[in-house]
Amino acid sequence: MRKLARTLEQIVEEMRNYANSKGLSIKDFITNPVAMTGIETSAHQIELLENKAEEIRAHFFIDDTPDEKLDRRLSERGLTPRFLGKKASGLVVASKSSPFIIGSSIYKDTVFKTLDGKIEVAVTADTNIIVGTSEFSIPVQCNIVGTDGNLIQGTELTYSGVAILEVETIKVGIEGLSGGFNAETADEIRVRLHEDMQQTATSANKNQCIKWAKEVEGVGDAICIPLWNGDNTSKVVIVNRDKEPASAELVEKTQNYMDPGVTGLGDGVGPIGLYITVAAASELQIIMSSKLILEPEYTLEQVIPSIESNISLYLKSLVFRETTIRYNHIGDILYNAEGILDYEDLLINGDTSNVIIPSGSAPVLGVSTWTM
Repeated sequence: MRKLARTLEQIVEEMRNYANSKGLSIKDFITNPVAMTGIETSAHQIELLENKAEEIRAHFFIDDTPDEKLDRRLSERGLTPRFLGKKASGLVVASKSSPFIIGSSIYKDTVFKTLDGKIEVAVTADTNIIVGTSEFSIPVQCNIVGTDGNLIQGTELTYSGVAILEVETIKVGIEGLSGGFNAETADEIRVRLHEDMQQTATSANKNQCIKWAKEVEGVGDAICIPLWNGDNTSKVVIVNRDKEPASAELVEKTQNYMDPGVTGLGDGVGPIGLYITVAAASELQIIMSSKLILEPEYTLEQVIPSIESNISLYLKSLVFRETTIRYNHIGDILYNAEGILDYEDLLINGDTSNVIIPSGSAPVLGVSTWTM
């Protein structure tokens, strides 16, 4: 937070100088304890008042507002509260190389973990093992909030505690574990506050439709396409908080909030007569390949997670903000990555040029090929 209040020492010095300028003429205040006590006592009270005034002043500026006060800034502007994040959930599959012969149960709150022990998931409902089958699905939820719990299909898990009789392998199911989102950071809240103040939202204009969409928990960003299907129609395209195409559940939730059933009847926040259609952004798969020249002590396995993470962050930063994926920017990410000396033959979607992002699309890094 910006600090404008004077220190106690500054106030005392200014008061000494001011007193002498008015004829007090005390060169050494140490030898005049009465005057010194009076000045220091007054200076202390002035310091308290200035600090309090600075604290109050800070609340007028978003960038200076203390993190713990940002929730009140959201409330005073009628914005949705701080998003506290969400835990990933889905199904894991327990299996055996031959049919199960003992019917038993996996009980709620049983915990599995990834092989590296970093992510734990808990069973959310008692699940029976059916005799004669060789695999069964178990509903689980990650024990931590955030995207780290979004595990891909086939991720191997192990027991956290006592092993389950007969079960040989446990893997994440075909749909993966999904829906995990990080809690909203203070910086993200400040961006939301700035956007709300700078973009005029009124009379169901484009900014208002975007504002309504972003009031739905889980929506990360939105764009509005007016008159997309004739007069009095608007299409709102949304992504989730991870800047990826929204799920069907999130689309339905947003649709019901804005204009249930696309009726234009005003049953949602949208006005009477405006037919609002909510849709997920289209996924634009971005496939890359390149030959990487590594520093001697590095391997592909060490550098790939970092470069793919940085590329994904770059792609997310473009969603609904830019229309072009810059070929040279991807090259900079590779060139500046730890462990990489240089790169050759970089292809993005099979070409060596920029990639245009169609309106309403969200670029997502697909399975890419990195070689040495």
